[in-house]
Amino acid sequence: MRRLRQLYGPTQAAFCRRYGFSLSQWANFEAGKPVGHKAGMQLIASIPDLSLDWIYLGSISGLSIGMARKLGELPPENDGKVTNLSPRRS
Repeated sequence: MRRLRQLYGPTQAAFCRRYGFSLSQWANFEAGKPVGHKAGMQLIASIPDLSLDWIYLGSISGLSIGMARKLGELPPENDGKVTNLSPRRS
């Protein structure tokens, strides 16, 4: 949650003002306390390409590739490494 806030914040106060959270509520999320359903829905409604799977489970399966990269879940596109995630066709 800290990475998300750093992308869209950059401070807790700025992030909370922008997305309608109290500072104490957001500090709890950054400390690892559970994000409630209402807060999770508020986040995905406000931040394009964010997913409940990432918020609740840390799973990148519902994220766009761009969002996964922004959050640091995937390496940057131009990191010099070649990664082929699709099977080879013969």
